[in-house]
Amino acid sequence: MWFKRILSSLMGVRNSKDLENDLGNITIAKFIILFLTLNGFSKQGDGPIQIEADEGIEWQRAKQVYLARGNARATQGGVSVEGDELIAHYKPNAAGENEIYRINANGNVRITSESEVAVSDNAVYDIDNGVLVMTGDTIRLD
Repeated sequence: MWFKRILSSLMGVRNSKDLENDLGNITIAKFIILFLTLNGFSKQGDGPIQIEADEGIEWQRAKQVYLARGNARATQGGVSVEGDELIAHYKPNAAGENEIYRINANGNVRITSESEVAVSDNAVYDIDNGVLVMTGDTIRLD
């Protein structure tokens, strides 16, 4: 998929020339991609990541994910990720505690920080690398 190729270029897996080619082939009418670094949402952020949802949270231990559905929200410090559905992927850290390393947001996505609001159809936030990829027909930065 095109956004996986772009993300791999930004993470150093592919070279910058490939990134330029991929970005040059995307039409703005079909896709807009927005990369942000969210200062407050990180492994060293302000406290643990809190997850809540109107329709409940499901823990799938074998897959190491939390599924939050219905007006779902993940918050840490002054940053929040909201969507119809959030999928929080976790792994054990060096201390043996579970640590969220990636959040997928699907449907009516809204990401807010102290100074910015971004809206899209879908988003993937890689917490370890501090990269947010937003996709869909409706993407804007307010």
